[in-house]
Amino acid sequence: MIKTYKNAICLPCIGCENKALFPNAKGGVFDQDRQPIKHGFLAREYRQDVKFINGRWDRSSGLAIKHHALILPGKIEGSQKKLAGKYIFAGYLFPHYGHFLLESLANLWFIKRHPKLPIIWLGVHNQQSLNTVNIQFMELYGLKNPVHILTEQTEIEKLVIPEPGYRIHTRYTPEQVRALQVLKPVKPVKGKKIWLSRSQLPGGGIDNEYLLEPFLEKSGWTIYHPQNHKIKDQLHMLNDAEQIAGIEGSALHTIMMIPQFKGKIHIFSRRPRIEFDFVFIAETLGLAQDIHYPACIRWSHDLPHWDYNRFWLRLDPILTALGVTRSPKTAEPPHGNLQKVLTGITHHFDLKLMVEFWSKNTVAGDVGNHCKTVLASTSISFDTKHLPKNVDHLDISADQFFTSELLPKAPDIYCFRHNSDEQTLVRAFNSSVVVSKPKTLWVIEYHANERALEVKNKTDIDSRNVSSNHKLLQYIADCCPMFTVRRLRGSNIAVVWQQPKHMHRPALADFASFNDHIDFNRCPVQTLEEIAVEIKKWSAK
Repeated sequence: MIKTYKNAICLPCIGCENKALFPNAKGGVFDQDRQPIKHGFLAREYRQDVKFINGRWDRSSGLAIKHHALILPGKIEGSQKKLAGKYIFAGYLFPHYGHFLLESLANLWFIKRHPKLPIIWLGVHNQQSLNTVNIQFMELYGLKNPVHILTEQTEIEKLVIPEPGYRIHTRYTPEQVRALQVLKPVKPVKGKKIWLSRSQLPGGGIDNEYLLEPFLEKSGWTIYHPQNHKIKDQLHMLNDAEQIAGIEGSALHTIMMIPQFKGKIHIFSRRPRIEFDFVFIAETLGLAQDIHYPACIRWSHDLPHWDYNRFWLRLDPILTALGVTRSPKTAEPPHGNLQKVLTGITHHFDLKLMVEFWSKNTVAGDVGNHCKTVLASTSISFDTKHLPKNVDHLDISADQFFTSELLPKAPDIYCFRHNSDEQTLVRAFNSSVVVSKPKTLWVIEYHANERALEVKNKTDIDSRNVSSNHKLLQYIADCCPMFTVRRLRGSNIAVVWQQPKHMHRPALADFASFNDHIDFNRCPVQTLEEIAVEIKKWSAK
């Protein structure tokens, strides 16, 4: 039986105005004797040691529950404000989409039964009025109950406090299930596949999700950014989808509002363990849902866990789970002598580890089983399943590679493929210097006729990759006195190593002068054997 409390006292939340509910805030709901009313306080019940069998919750596990009170009883003083009449306690008002749906609407099942009774919310984050998301939910459910958001201690003549229809991890009642659902059940439209993207959100996402999306689009997936659409429009988009997929997040809770959803759901975790509510909701509603755990790295620090930025090491697990391929083509050796040069250098100096940046359709790192190669690129479009055994790949940027310290030791050789952005090139080189050893080598592609190429010569532009590698080599030649640059005869390849330049006097006045390539054009042109002799001679000192 739902109890009505006379002369109940409501205290607004204090202590979480501009932050999450950790540590606990003060506030809550009390009876006329000033005793806390248990279900008038926001609490979460976290299941401990949950286990899964074939992706499904093993219900013999997770029986131990950790009760977490998010609101602690505040100090009651004299009530300056009083409300006469009867009210429904709606709970705690969140501005956040997911928490509003799960927790602020936890009493929706009761509110819909009493459309004329005014409702009371206690604002969680100093919220004094309904925001756009809150209003959309109210309109979606046709709620016209008068709303009171309390920001000061208030005494209520009669306050009905229902048991919440949803509680984190542990409670999702049939009444709440029916209350949350809108629209009518429909059959999935064959081939309708929706990717719920987080790539335009400021935080709490997977930083290289944007790399995945072009492959999905080519395979018939619609890339959908929920935050750009009204909730009602989101529902119509998802209601008849054959497949819905996305990174763990609030947008996937929208499926709670779809009755008898018959499509397939794929959730990709952004944390070592997915939030249990996704499993709990799916099992309660009987959803066909798979959860995947692609390898990812945390790329931010000193942030709340929900704001962490991460990146996937490889896109392949996501693509495979969704039945998507990058390309039917396999990687080929690059044009020219690059692979021969790298093979010669790695064998001559007995190098064991190489890092290759910015591979696209070709791979230069297949230099024999004696040398391990790691590709780090945001442009890999070939089928990675057929890479040689000695070649591994990472779908990440050079910045992510260096700042995440993924390799246990410094590489023996860096191979810089063509890149159009000079700032990325210079930044990557400077970073690679830090993650190097005295005998590390750099092999850098460039175009010999780059500065002579005219924009109007469209045929020449289309016949090769756009590249700023010439500017990088000019930077090294002129601005890095501790490095020596040699051009390799018969190829558009330069070899760089750590050897001070004798009597180095920089000629470069500013970065705008990069286009002149003065010092780089003066670098000697040598055979691979001559370069090797020079490097060995210097190393022997």
